[in-house]
Parts: sequence; structure tokens; C-alpha cells
Amino acid sequence: MNPQDDKQDPMGDYLEALGVNREIEFVYNDVSYRFEPNYEKSGYDIWRYPDGFKTGGGEVIAFASTPEEALSLKCFDGKNFSEIESEATHKYIV
Repeated sequence: MNPQDDKQDPMGDYLEALGVNREIEFVYNDVSYRFEPNYEKSGYDIWRYPDGFKTGGGEVIAFASTPEEALSLKCFDGKNFSEIESEATHKYIV
């Protein structure tokens, strides 16, 4: 795992990670999220885990066809990932 909390401008790193089918995990407003490759649909699922990753119980809240689309979907309280990235914590590329 590579912590991303200390990066100056990590958006390029996130795009690159998604482009090679890696996962991105983070917490925003006390809710855990994960960008995860969806091999069947050839894209990316965005998962929401209200009670955290370890408890399971996640749900897919969005699907994107490209890494750029995944980071631009407004599915985090009406904002996209680039708008919340500085407020998100526990950011990891897995």
C-alpha cells in the first residue's frame, strides 16, 4: 500500500493507478470509499462503505468507463474526487 496523504498533486498518480487496474481507498466525511476495477464491464466501480472496509456491507454507488470519468463523477455528497481530495483522509493506492 502506498499512502497518498502527503502528495502535493496526486491526481496524476490516481489516474495512473486506475489505468493499471489498481484500487484507491479513502475516507471522506467519515465514510469509506473505494475505486475498484470492474473487469466484467471493463471499467471501474465506486464503492461506498458506511461502516468502514473491515465490516463489509459496501454498495456500488457509481460505474465509470474510464479513469478520468471515475474521478470526475459527482458521487461524494454532490462533489467529484478532485473536489474532495484535499479533505479525504486515509488515501491509499492498493
